[in-house]
Amino acid sequence: MGAGVVGQLRLSMNEFLADVGGHIGHGVRRSERQKGIAATALGEVLAYVGDPVGLSRVLVTCDERNPVSRKAIEACGGLLESVRPADQLSRNVGCSRDTLRYWVRTSVSSVR
Repeated sequence: MGAGVVGQLRLSMNEFLADVGGHIGHGVRRSERQKGIAATALGEVLAYVGDPVGLSRVLVTCDERNPVSRKAIEACGGLLESVRPADQLSRNVGCSRDTLRYWVRTSVSSVR
């Protein structure tokens, strides 16, 4: 990912990641926000996890009160699957608000 962006790709999922965290996490430095960087970086990661990794879709989540992340996920084709209400488990790891859960198709090739 480019300057001002940090990210994490999780190829294996535990129960918490499958529920709240997702396959991909990202953050953009304040000074670099509102420039389309998050959507661009997410698009690049989606291309990578499709080919060569081979995942046909990934779970990407965001805080319900983060319209910029929501816009970036939707710009990359994210389809809202559900809203996960915050509970004590999620609060214990810093997720104090409801989580929007999106599934996003990757660019996995049909020919292997």
